[in-house]
Amino acid sequence: MNQKYLLTYLILFFCSSVFSQVVWIEEPNFEDLKEQARAAKKNILIIGCTEWCAPCKTLKDQQFRDTTISRYVNENFIVADYDMEAGIGLAVAKKYSILEYPTLIILNSQGTFVKRIAGAFIDTKDLYNALSGIDFKIDNQISGISTSWDLEFPEFYATYFENKTKGKMGGQIVEDYLKGQKNLFSEVNWRIMSISDLSNRYNDFIYNNYEKFRNLYGDEAYVKINQIVNIKLALAILANEEKTFVEIKRFMSMNDFSEQIILEKELLFYGKTGLNWATYSDLLNKVMQKYDVTIRLFCKVVYEKCLPKELIHEILFWLDRELKTNPSSWAYLYKGLFFEKNSQKNEAATMYLKTVEAAPEDSKSIYKGHIQNMRLKLCKNKVD
Repeated sequence: MNQKYLLTYLILFFCSSVFSQVVWIEEPNFEDLKEQARAAKKNILIIGCTEWCAPCKTLKDQQFRDTTISRYVNENFIVADYDMEAGIGLAVAKKYSILEYPTLIILNSQGTFVKRIAGAFIDTKDLYNALSGIDFKIDNQISGISTSWDLEFPEFYATYFENKTKGKMGGQIVEDYLKGQKNLFSEVNWRIMSISDLSNRYNDFIYNNYEKFRNLYGDEAYVKINQIVNIKLALAILANEEKTFVEIKRFMSMNDFSEQIILEKELLFYGKTGLNWATYSDLLNKVMQKYDVTIRLFCKVVYEKCLPKELIHEILFWLDRELKTNPSSWAYLYKGLFFEKNSQKNEAATMYLKTVEAAPEDSKSIYKGHIQNMRLKLCKNKVD
């Protein structure tokens, strides 16, 4: 082993043995990072943070001091920490399109991309499970992301990452750039498309070629296709086009979307359009019986559609069930609205009182306002 890296490795080993915290290297260049990983026979964990990110501080100062996490990480990874808005960190952010902090990038010892873990974990156990649950043999199947950090990005993409107030990327500059590209499947072009608000032309291109993008970019392609499906779903809802939605549902079924996600999108479509409340009722009961979700997810949609009488029994049943285990002001409020829609005025009044009682002391006036406003918007029903 090279003497320089032997010394670094020994220092890291000593520190990780003595201190109960993850030991990381500040902003190593990529070649040095890979060399140390190969020498130590470990994989690579990149911490993508910023100076101002509070969850990043929690990750480093608290969660990475957890004994179980620190021991696992130090035994299995060479860890590198980068500021995503400065120095080498900017190159890392551009390479992996890191826009959420913290983001952990997992590479094998050769620098091949394996997995992205984006966002903060409230529960330390969830962080440990995410890290320890990586199967390097199975997950390491993404061929579209190279091992090079020296990619030729267009100027507008580089400028976007250098600007700390990023906003959204898209518009004519992206459209003009993509029109001139011969290979839209390339890593650089994928990076641009993956974070941009695209026109229908390029959304449709990804949609129609999703299997190839998924093979090249794995979970990243799944995140993007979810965004595109949501756009198509919103358009189908706006046009009340059930035929279009059936095609979207077929696409999701063919491309390994989970049953729960498909059911929830069905509920959104039929709830927003009001095309078939009998179908909506069947879907609602199926989701509530099979999955650990809150009925409040669906109350708002149904309320906005004037609380159709066909659903009152089902909604009240699931609200009662939820209130037994997880009483909340919103659940009481929706139950009151449904009672009022069903001309059960006394029961509704009781629920409105419980809405305020269940609210935190400093929020009681806010919930009184919610009750008043939502009763007045109850499809222009008379309110006593």
